[in-house]
Amino acid sequence: MQSDISKAQTIFKILCNKHRIEVIQRLAQKDRYVGELAEGLKVKPSKVSKQIAYLKKLGYVSGHKSGLKTYYHLESKNLPKLIKYVENSTLFPNRSS
Repeated sequence: MQSDISKAQTIFKILCNKHRIEVIQRLAQKDRYVGELAEGLKVKPSKVSKQIAYLKKLGYVSGHKSGLKTYYHLESKNLPKLIKYVENSTLFPNRSS
């Protein structure tokens, strides 16, 4: 069983990568395939594949085949909520002044 600190480390590792966050946010909207994600994020499909593989290994993403494409599904509904919480957090100083 993973300790609470180990779980927190895993979450912070997930959230420390901009492309991973963007993949999570897009998969929270609907299931998508790598090419669709890459096009929307304006990055190479290999970069998206790397992030999908990481999230899949941790159990946060799963894939299902439809024809020749594999569509990926976000298994955790809490990750997008956590991202939104952090984005709206008052933990960070207001830098707009």
